[in-house]
Amino acid sequence: MYYLCTVNLYHSILLSCTLLFFLGLLKLCDPYEAFACLRFFSVGVLMLSVIVAMIIILVIIGSVHRFSLLHDIIIWYVLND
Repeated sequence: MYYLCTVNLYHSILLSCTLLFFLGLLKLCDPYEAFACLRFFSVGVLMLSVIVAMIIILVIIGSVHRFSLLHDIIIWYVLND
């Protein structure tokens, strides 16, 4: 259980840092310059979006596992009470 919580916390921190990086990048550039940068680095942006999508999927899967584990613990506690 500690491992699942640690992994979910790590993924949440990584996702937050990635989102903050993209928000900072868009805030620093003018909209036209940002679009030019995105066209120029389209392969890098595509790879980063794939990584972010994989992280989001891992966070969702981790949350589902955490809730199912919590559900199993509650059922075990109720049945053994």
